[in-house]
Amino acid sequence: DHRDLHSFPTRRSSDLAPFLISAFFFVLIALASYFLISEDRLHSHPIDASLKKAVPNFITRIREDRNLRLFLPAHFFWEFTLAAVRAFVILYLLRGLGVTLGQLLPILAVIIFCYLIAAFISGQIIDKHDPRRYTSLMILLYAACLFVLGISTDLNVLQGILPFGMFAGAALLMLAYPILLRITPANRRGEYTGYYQFNRGLALIFGSVLTGAAIDLFGDYFPATSGYAVLWLTCGVAATLSLPFYLLLTRRDAA
Repeated sequence: DHRDLHSFPTRRSSDLAPFLISAFFFVLIALASYFLISEDRLHSHPIDASLKKAVPNFITRIREDRNLRLFLPAHFFWEFTLAAVRAFVILYLLRGLGVTLGQLLPILAVIIFCYLIAAFISGQIIDKHDPRRYTSLMILLYAACLFVLGISTDLNVLQGILPFGMFAGAALLMLAYPILLRITPANRRGEYTGYYQFNRGLALIFGSVLTGAAIDLFGDYFPATSGYAVLWLTCGVAATLSLPFYLLLTRRDAA
């Protein structure tokens, strides 16, 4: 290959700024966490951490722990929707609805604000009230908002519905780990947290890939949004599918 290397665009220092700033804050937060947070060590039997032992151990846990079998699918569907929205919401707004950059920034600001409010409020609600009822309502609200967004192309409807949908979605994602802790045996919190993170990774992969495939397959049926309305319908189905798994979880307040 005899391409002229000088023809490639050079990277300016300003292009590197977001990455350098992010790296700085990542290191800062990591150091602060290490020096300022203290944890009590649990006295439990060590488990062989090799992959050869971990996979059979996971299969055993799935077979024996009904709550874990039910939680993982529900959590998968919640994280699935997050991955899909992250991947395609900007395309939906810009190409699907024709939103201008001036309109886009306030919409994104509302989404971020709703996430922050949901995290602040939801944590206090589940400490004082039955988390089962609250989480079930959030699932229903989330699914309903997603389906409305999927069938409407009105920007005013988007602006009215999106805050409620993002609040409910953020609440579910914030509540997922506290819900896991309620059903986790005290001596297996590290192990179950590993399953939680592995499940999240799978959802992030499949959420974007399968939603993108659905947009390609069924996008022609939604020409008004260049096919991107499929995003919301796919996420609505995923949120709805999570409900029966969550409702079947055994209540364990003592955990």
